[in-house]
Amino acid sequence: MIYIYSLGIANGLILAVLLFFSKKQISATRVMAFWCLLLALNFLGNFIYNDKTLNVFSFLIGWTYFLPAAYGGLLYLYCQKLLNHRPLCIADSVHLLPLIFCYALNIDILFAHSELKLSYILTLPPLTPSFYVSQFILYAQALIYGVLSIQLLLRYRRQYREQFSTVQKGLSRWMAALISLSLLIWFT
Repeated sequence: MIYIYSLGIANGLILAVLLFFSKKQISATRVMAFWCLLLALNFLGNFIYNDKTLNVFSFLIGWTYFLPAAYGGLLYLYCQKLLNHRPLCIADSVHLLPLIFCYALNIDILFAHSELKLSYILTLPPLTPSFYVSQFILYAQALIYGVLSIQLLLRYRRQYREQFSTVQKGLSRWMAALISLSLLIWFT
């Protein structure tokens, strides 16, 4: 399992750097770069407690746990920017609210002692209402943003049905595959 996490970290970081510094600077590319960075950090979080003992980085336990709360919003934002080619703006950060809410609800756990956080990882999750609410947010945002992304794709297909070119069909297929894969992962 450690090799899979290592590959995920390496691929995510390399892809994030390549996308961020690509010559074709469009906002969709930046969103995908940020998404890849969060995925890599999420995989990296598993190494903190891999040996099931405390270490120098144990204070970071839990900080990567809620990163998937941003994946649905980033999927939608990526599809939106891929279609409308508008630059990123401050208002786009609204799609990171599920992540911010998860961190805000669990701030006491995130700043708890390393021993307590390690025990949560090794035994049971915290039995607090805020943790259960954040779990709900984690899965609800994936479903909500998945539906919004499908609606965005269908609206795009309807709008360009008459003038569909090969490029638009390819873009439409890519988005459909990305949305389907994302939802499949969440439902699995």
